[in-house]
Amino acid sequence: MTKKLVSITLDKERNLRYTLNSFRLLEKEFGVKLDQLGENINLETIQALLYVGLRHEDKTLTFEEVGDMVDFGNMAEVNEKISQAFLTHQP
Repeated sequence: MTKKLVSITLDKERNLRYTLNSFRLLEKEFGVKLDQLGENINLETIQALLYVGLRHEDKTLTFEEVGDMVDFGNMAEVNEKISQAFLTHQP
């Protein structure tokens, strides 16, 4: 099976990937359910989506470290890449 990755430049070149494990972590740790994603997207949800999408490459990455990778200069790109990664992983 080919892994579907979406490249994103943060502190370095990284790749977003959403799997069952990342969606489960999103729900368990952050209370964000997939069927409710479009309802209330806030900054914490964006950070959580980025965090769970990056964990496949680096299990030591922390939620806080991911937050430090995003500022007003790259927020639009982060949102775009998260959306792109979700579309890439649609069945």
